[in-house]
Order: sequence, then C-alpha cells, then structure tokens
Amino acid sequence: MLPSDYVVSALADLMWSEQEDGTPGMIARGVMVRNRVRAGWHGGDWLKNIEDFNPESFSPPIDGRIVKLGDPYRSKLFVHILGQAAAIYEGRQMGDQRDMIDGALWSARLDQCSADFAEKIVRGGNHERVAQVGLRSFFK
Repeated sequence: MLPSDYVVSALADLMWSEQEDGTPGMIARGVMVRNRVRAGWHGGDWLKNIEDFNPESFSPPIDGRIVKLGDPYRSKLFVHILGQAAAIYEGRQMGDQRDMIDGALWSARLDQCSADFAEKIVRGGNHERVAQVGLRSFFK
C-alpha cells in the first residue's frame, strides 16, 4: 500500500460519511477538500484537511464527526465513491465532479447554518454563492 492509497481511502470514507445530499453531495464534499488543499488550508496537507473537515469552517467540528466506513466488497456505490476519491486526489476530472462547486471552500444548509457562518460567509459580502447541491449551498 502506498501513502497516497491511504489518503484516497480516508477521503472516500469522509465522502461516504457525508450522505445527506446523495452521491452528488458526497462528491461535492470531496471536491471541497481538494479546493481547500489547493487553497493552502492546513498547509495544503490532505490528511489534516480530511481530519478537520467542517464544511462551515476552517476549524474542526466542535462535536467531532461520526465517520462511516464504506464496504468495497458489498457496496457498488462505495466502489464508485472510491473511484471518485482517487480522481479528486489525483487531479483527474471525472464527469460527476467537473467544476461542480466552482472552487467553493465552504458549504452549509442555509436553514441550519450557524449564526457565525451566516454573518461571515452568507451575508459577509466577500463570499460568492457559487453552487447548490441538494439542500447545501456552496461559497467561495
């Protein structure tokens, strides 16, 4: 196993844990991690960006996050997510993820976001809403 295989696996598990908006939502979360790495969040460290993933913030979630482990032997959908995670990590563009969130770094359901997120990102003026995937809005 190569270190990059571990990173892809961790990314796929993060994506799998974010099932709220179906497959497009899972892929969008993976693309958002890639965008944060490219933007230099956590020094561009993939694993730190995965570990501290919080769609609304640079900081890790206060309550932690429940990680769901995918099963590549019993779930064809998880195998698809693994392939998407590999493509995201390797910088390959696959049809499902091509520009789907236009470089977004933050996302939230606007009916459930924190007051801090609403103030700084939604109404802050410097962050453009660039995509909608399911019930989640994405911001640059």
